[in-house]
Amino acid sequence: MTQVLTTDRLILRPFRGDDAPDLVRLLNNFDVSQWLTRVSSPYSLMEAHWYIGALSNPWRFAITSRETGAFMGCVEVGAEFGYWLGQPFWRQGYMSEAANAVVDHWMGQYGDTLVSSYFIGNSGSQSILTSLGFEPREITYKFSKARDKEVQSRILTLTPMRYHAHKAH
Repeated sequence: MTQVLTTDRLILRPFRGDDAPDLVRLLNNFDVSQWLTRVSSPYSLMEAHWYIGALSNPWRFAITSRETGAFMGCVEVGAEFGYWLGQPFWRQGYMSEAANAVVDHWMGQYGDTLVSSYFIGNSGSQSILTSLGFEPREITYKFSKARDKEVQSRILTLTPMRYHAHKAH
């Protein structure tokens, strides 16, 4: 099932093979990859093609600019709700916009609890999840492939009840 979501400034669409060079360029920045669990540093074109082609998930979206078509990052619902954005696009509200669109669509379609996490120290991700209504749960450790070590992380959840209460405010 191919899904495309649009917001004021973004188009969230399935990944395409021609996204691979941009995926590599944006993820080969340690300021981005250090906050992700499954992304190696450096990140290869082979890994990008595998990610695009081998992993099938109708809830994984390439974040692109509605105005220019530029590839900017990714947002997905899998085992966890996760996302990343290339550094040139930070601090412009794009990730909040993309994450809101996917959470709204998920809750509208399924109404199931979402689980997410962030590495301690990632204040940007903490802020996005909090603004979406996610509630902090336990602290644990997750392996960061880019850092090649276990890193302390915070687990959060967003229940349908919490989502609707948060939207009402």
